[in-house]
Amino acid sequence: GPYKVETIKYTYTNENQIETFNDAGENRKVTVDFWFPKNADGNYPLAVFSHGAFGIGFSNASAYEELASNGYVVCSINHTYHAMATIETDGKIITADKGFMKEVMDCNTTINHEEVICNIFKKWMELRTTDINFVIDTILKNANIKESDRVYKLIDTEKIGLFGHSMGGSAVTIVGRERSGIDAVINLDAPLFGELLGFQNGTMLVRQNSYPLPLLNVYSDDLWGHMD
Repeated sequence: GPYKVETIKYTYTNENQIETFNDAGENRKVTVDFWFPKNADGNYPLAVFSHGAFGIGFSNASAYEELASNGYVVCSINHTYHAMATIETDGKIITADKGFMKEVMDCNTTINHEEVICNIFKKWMELRTTDINFVIDTILKNANIKESDRVYKLIDTEKIGLFGHSMGGSAVTIVGRERSGIDAVINLDAPLFGELLGFQNGTMLVRQNSYPLPLLNVYSDDLWGHMD
């Protein structure tokens, strides 16, 4: 694209959420990386990305650079303890939680019963969607503060899109369904966990109402069996 690209990192603290991956009793911290047009004026659409299980904030950096060079502000979320490694702004490195990693491997090898898997999916999605909504809320808040850093001033808060890969793709489809103010969603290689309502009478219950906004679903594997 026509723009050179600049990056910046922030670590946000969610004052309304206690970190459950340790017993320190501290608020959960979420680190984000921005890619945005350098030396540009005006306002640009915001694209928020959520990585896959064991991914990192830089997983899809080529996509972020492409978008930013064409006039987007991209925010990539590092989901702490779900990411293979999160580097906070103070240099602290947090690696993926071993319990979470085992859950993913067990689900991928179908060790667990479907009802157990369904409950694990819901737990993962609750963490991811809470992070995504918290990050969007923080960005919108900063965009309305006069003294905020320049990246926030570049954002057109009326144009917000979400995209994600694998577990992150599942999470952004949920936020797109449930949150107002989202214009479009791109799901890369992810089963639609958000369409699952629960497990009853030996089967998973799936939403019947239509998805409320444009959704590009790019799925390169066989269609997930539960979505028949």
